[in-house]
Amino acid sequence: MWNIPVSPLTRAGQPYHLSHRKQPIVRFSRPKRVPSALASLAILAVAFTFFAAQIDFARRNRIGISPERYWGPQLTRIWLPGLGLALVLGLAAFVLHRRGRRA
Repeated sequence: MWNIPVSPLTRAGQPYHLSHRKQPIVRFSRPKRVPSALASLAILAVAFTFFAAQIDFARRNRIGISPERYWGPQLTRIWLPGLGLALVLGLAAFVLHRRGRRA
């Protein structure tokens, strides 16, 4: 008589047609995580830039001080670096996202 197992599982507990595979069946796409993380960081950079500008505005805005005294430093020390960082992170996320779609 033939000794045929009733179950399609091998002794290791995996189906016979999958027991010889070395690569996993489900492949997680790691490149999609990086653009998503960079885009999230870009959004956070914009939010924290706005928050820092509001704190700086409340700290510098006093009666008798002209607007040029707080708008100039706020623009060059808070808004430009913060929004520049957000732009760089957003462009990096976009480029990596487009590169991942082409591959």
